[in-house]
Amino acid sequence: MATEDVVPTEDVVPTEDVVPTEDVVIVGRIGAAYGVRGWVHVSSFTEPPENLLSYSNWLIDQGAAWKPLEPVVVKPHGRGFVAQFSGVDSRELAQALSATDVGIHRDELPGLDDDNEFYWRDLVGLNVVNADGSAIGIVSYLLETGAHDVLVIPSPVDEEGDAEVLIPFTAQFVRSVNIQAGRLEVDW
Repeated sequence: MATEDVVPTEDVVPTEDVVPTEDVVIVGRIGAAYGVRGWVHVSSFTEPPENLLSYSNWLIDQGAAWKPLEPVVVKPHGRGFVAQFSGVDSRELAQALSATDVGIHRDELPGLDDDNEFYWRDLVGLNVVNADGSAIGIVSYLLETGAHDVLVIPSPVDEEGDAEVLIPFTAQFVRSVNIQAGRLEVDW
């Protein structure tokens, strides 16, 4: 098949209903095409992975904007899922969606049970300070280690060659989190 036969994603996704990036939470990623009838592989970033199926209003990343793409059927397949979307009925259209993030509107997330629970997305970008108010850095991302989550904070390379500060996100090390003030205080 020639490259010009592949339909760009702009033709697959409606141009109306563009959603601002700050209102979107990434919950998965579209992988390779599956078969010849427009199905695709989908990886879930939710915990547990099946939680992806509880969201019906999927959005896909179109560069500067997120646009709705309606899943018609989503079912388990191997370690992930396979899905078919409305208007995507050929392998070429499915391939055009490959490597695209899947998001949902932030307000679709379930509420948190208490004040000591946070979505990772809310922690990224917070200023991290120690107990005396000295700046450590800004949370870049989090790691899931199995035992607990870990805050990753880029820092200038120290004398040991470390370019990141890794702080366990546990009550032992995290003294307070203030999302509104953009501040996370640690015992570090």
